[in-house]
Amino acid sequence: MGIGDYSYPRKKYFVDEQMYGPYSLWHHKHFIKEINGGVELEDIIDYKVPLGIIGQLIHPILVKPKLEEIFSYRQKKLIELFGEYK
Repeated sequence: MGIGDYSYPRKKYFVDEQMYGPYSLWHHKHFIKEINGGVELEDIIDYKVPLGIIGQLIHPILVKPKLEEIFSYRQKKLIELFGEYK
């Protein structure tokens, strides 16, 4: 993975890009926005699984559930560490 540091008008973000690894494409933007009383985090992820049609078949069975598990865990830990915005 490589990490790029970018700024966009009125938003700040950084990007994880896979240089080599299990995905054909992995581009993950982490947006960080200051809001009244806290900070809002937003992820935009573009990815592509390898192996053509075989990868498309295993995506809903293996890849998508694992990614959902990873990001659910991250959300839980962020709330645990920093609290939940109400």
